[in-house]
Amino acid sequence: MTNAEIIFKNRIFLMEQGVIAGVDGTSVTIKDENGKRTILMPEEIRTFDDWKRNGFIVQKGEKAIAKFQIWMPKKKKKKDEDEEEKKKDEPKGFYKKLAYFFTRAQVKEIKG
Repeated sequence: MTNAEIIFKNRIFLMEQGVIAGVDGTSVTIKDENGKRTILMPEEIRTFDDWKRNGFIVQKGEKAIAKFQIWMPKKKKKKDEDEEEKKKDEPKGFYKKLAYFFTRAQVKEIKG
């Protein structure tokens, strides 16, 4: 499962739990254990770093609305350490890391 799929699945879960809202005027059809259904598009969530890359900063005092694991690229290591990593079940060059997510309402645009 890709990060985009992981995040989207969690957005749907958070919306169904009432943690985030659906975006009025937008919908998406999903297929899950409940069958095929159309729901509102869940509100966007991003990590601190992703908001920063897109010109926003998390407002002071805001707490993450969700945390879950996503794939992160591994940093290059010595040759002998790479051999040990090949034995793991994780995709080559990636590992799972706990990430913290924020909504658009929790960030403000960086004035440049």
